[in-house]
Amino acid sequence: MLVVNSLQKNPRLPYRQLNPNAHDLLGSMRMALPVALLGLCVFALLVPVSTVAIAERSIFNVNYTHDQIKFRFFDESLGLAICLAAVVLGVALALVLFAFLRDRRHTASLLSSGILRWRLFAHRWVTGAIAIAVAIAIPFGVSLALNVSALDWHTGELHELLFTASGYCVTALVAFSVAALAATCAGTLFEAVIFSCTILGSVSVVAFGMQSLFEHLLVGNAFGEIAYGMSEPVAPSLLGICEQINPVLFFFSAGVAHQSFTVRFPVTEPIFAPWWSQIIWLVVALVLAIIGAIMLAKRHGEQAQMAGMCAPLSFIAAALAGFGAFAAVFQAVASADRFVALAAGAIAFAAISIWLLRWPLRGRSSRARSLAVLGGELVLLATAVAVVAMGGAGFSTWVPKAAAVAKVELSYIGAPSYLAVPYTGTASNGAYYLHSSYIFEAQNDAVAIDVACDAHKLLIAEADGSLSAIMPDADFASTIIPYDLIMRYTLTDGSEAVRYFDRVSIATLQKLLVLDDSERVRALQSAVITGDATGLNDADVKTLRSSQAALAYQAGSVFLADANYNIILPVSLDANGRQTLLQAIAKDVAAQSLEDRYLQEQQVYGTLLFTNSAATDMTNMGFSFSSAIVPLTPSFQQTRKWLIDAGLLVAKAEDDAIASGLAAGMKDDATEVNMDDTTDGSIDDANAGNKITSGDIANDAGTDDGFANDAGADGGITGNKFTDNGINPALIEEMTFMPDNPYASVVARQGGGIPAPTSRFFIASRSAVPGRFWAVQDFGSLKAISDASKIAQIAPKLRTACFMGGGYFVQAKLRGIEAYVYYYLPESEAPTFVKGGGM
Repeated sequence: MLVVNSLQKNPRLPYRQLNPNAHDLLGSMRMALPVALLGLCVFALLVPVSTVAIAERSIFNVNYTHDQIKFRFFDESLGLAICLAAVVLGVALALVLFAFLRDRRHTASLLSSGILRWRLFAHRWVTGAIAIAVAIAIPFGVSLALNVSALDWHTGELHELLFTASGYCVTALVAFSVAALAATCAGTLFEAVIFSCTILGSVSVVAFGMQSLFEHLLVGNAFGEIAYGMSEPVAPSLLGICEQINPVLFFFSAGVAHQSFTVRFPVTEPIFAPWWSQIIWLVVALVLAIIGAIMLAKRHGEQAQMAGMCAPLSFIAAALAGFGAFAAVFQAVASADRFVALAAGAIAFAAISIWLLRWPLRGRSSRARSLAVLGGELVLLATAVAVVAMGGAGFSTWVPKAAAVAKVELSYIGAPSYLAVPYTGTASNGAYYLHSSYIFEAQNDAVAIDVACDAHKLLIAEADGSLSAIMPDADFASTIIPYDLIMRYTLTDGSEAVRYFDRVSIATLQKLLVLDDSERVRALQSAVITGDATGLNDADVKTLRSSQAALAYQAGSVFLADANYNIILPVSLDANGRQTLLQAIAKDVAAQSLEDRYLQEQQVYGTLLFTNSAATDMTNMGFSFSSAIVPLTPSFQQTRKWLIDAGLLVAKAEDDAIASGLAAGMKDDATEVNMDDTTDGSIDDANAGNKITSGDIANDAGTDDGFANDAGADGGITGNKFTDNGINPALIEEMTFMPDNPYASVVARQGGGIPAPTSRFFIASRSAVPGRFWAVQDFGSLKAISDASKIAQIAPKLRTACFMGGGYFVQAKLRGIEAYVYYYLPESEAPTFVKGGGM
């Protein structure tokens, strides 16, 4: 009472003497000011500057916005950086504002000042919240002003700004509350930092560590896996799945998604996200603040400058840091050797944990107790590894019963030219690798469900198979090769399951080809060729519009090549002519047997190419992402008749019925084919419109332009026509053989020397230079023959399209010109002089 009366009688005393709480609050603000200003500068660079500073991506650049971008508060590529900046800002503020707890003199002074401890905590928490709001809100406000100046107001823009800015403020506030709590438990700066990192990074470290174990030890794991040629993971990673409970990343995806809006028909207005996540984490921050205040109230002043006083957090921090080290080492080494990776990871775990417990975090715990705790942690780690390696408690061995499957989405491995769905992949030197999939529903195609489940069992059995070179006398079909297969099940109870396999035997891949005989795939193949989507569901119609093969059939330029790829002819079609041809192809494809498609039991007599990249594709007649290729075997009777009617194909002399029926209409000089009065616009040749003459392609055998029509070599070619006699050995000057060995590639290797995946469905191609084999391999001197009798013996056995089950890639040099055609020779068809030498 005397103190109060004294203050009342002396109103001119300094303010700090009048109100200790106000003095403490103002002092806290002065301490936070430098950190807040630094944070303001960082967020200024990350938010308003990033959205206008780069000319090519500036919101003031009309060529970039195209009147579709309605607002953008920062460059979306900086989403993670902004999240981390918010976390660092919160931690830095807490370390500065609660620095008095790490200095005995300051601790004693403040704790004896008469200010209640919970108020000491509250002053600093409120100060941190204000500093966070200033450092983040001002840059976002500037960004809003820039957006309005560049793009004017748009509906929902203010809401999205408030949502985004507040989300990062809550992120920083959570980090601040965590670090403040850690500061009340720590005695040194190192402890305060590592305790903060332990709490904030716990979800991320555990998710990353388990993800690395799943990736390398769990058969069938799909979490976070990225199949070859894909940019998105097969299934969300564990880090992504845990995002909403991660104190660092809970706002990462939402922040990136809502900081900008681009009009994409039919969505013309932003879709507002719910605020519940921010509200929940704000409550979490408040709860952490209350716990921090309680811990401060119970804190002993002598704890300042002393490490190891909070043994539970010390042990947890050491264990988490050790597990993070284990995961990093294991992830780096596992692709080379999993057992070595586990051993090295365990050593890293022990080393980091012991170092932390015996030096920076050393407290009153004895060495024996520290070692006992470390031993327990290693036992837990070994248990986790064992559970994952042994199948994840049934995860790896689980195969659904066919009756319990409503539908399954399965990777497609067949002929790419009939794919009714879009695909991604890679291509090089004629070789290619695609990722695409079909969905089979139990009610429409129960057989396909059975095939998928049976294949799943085989994949599980093969999952631990070694990816290593095969022996010459080994069963080629049993070779395990790198090939990505994805299965997505939707069960009858509505649940979903995804499995991913990065290796499979050639035999299992061949068994999956039977899916081409399913009713669904046959219907889709017909639709992709003709463009007729009658009977398809809405989802199939939508994907059909994005099918590269469908685009090639409907709008691509058309070329026709003989079996030797010696003559390549452009074919001009009007709409009716194209549709008639496509209908003929569709009927033949629908009637084609799997043996004819994938084993090519009958020799081809030509190839049709549909392409939207005519300038490049017509020179090699090989598969590309903008083309569709139709190998013509004798089973393609409808297409064969169309070609004969068009005057592009001469019937075999012994086919009297067709030959006599066409005699009256066949032109002797074979210089042109009249199809219609207009072209489809895809070929601009000098012969005008609908005429295809022998002048369309250079026929001079003395040129090396890649095309030959040497009348001196009896190839069955007259002008711009050829017969359906198949591959003519007289047009081949030399053959070079390369064994089909999936593990002999010297390029495009993944980690550990494993070759990258390549399709097992071979498609022939042509090149103006030698050495364009499917895989660049190092076999030393390749076998080559130029003996006409041996070439004649091999030519009928060559395949232009087949599933590769073992054999040889064959480079056939065309006679008299620099042109090379690449075929496949199955092992079963190869003569002894190819297998055993003697060439």
